[in-house]
Amino acid sequence: HIGTSIVDHVSTIHSIFDALQDLGDEEVLDILERYLIDLNRESMLSLKLISRSVFTDLKRLASLLIWLSNIRGYKIVDVSPVEDPESNEILFIGIYIGNCGWEEWRVLSKLVKKQLVDEGFDDVAQRVAIICTKAL
Repeated sequence: HIGTSIVDHVSTIHSIFDALQDLGDEEVLDILERYLIDLNRESMLSLKLISRSVFTDLKRLASLLIWLSNIRGYKIVDVSPVEDPESNEILFIGIYIGNCGWEEWRVLSKLVKKQLVDEGFDDVAQRVAIICTKAL
């Protein structure tokens, strides 16, 4: 089963997405909780809210998160929607990475966007922002 062995057989965002296809949202959230061990409870609640919204597909977002954490080795410390204060509509999903700073931020952001577009995840590329917490 997919569980904790997902990264043993995959190396691309798309291959992770393919592995998640037959799972329900609750199973995907369980996998994220196991893989993203540095996330706090609020981030997991945010992911549950995101899964219920039409803003982005949970499996596509989860594929990116697992790829960043387990293939690229980044420490994801928070995932949360950034909302328009007037309309409360989600503008983008912030993915906060703890083990990168200002120098790495520009390179990482471009790398992730390019990887997403190259693999056919343009919709995700337009809806997420990578944020390096050491740069803030």
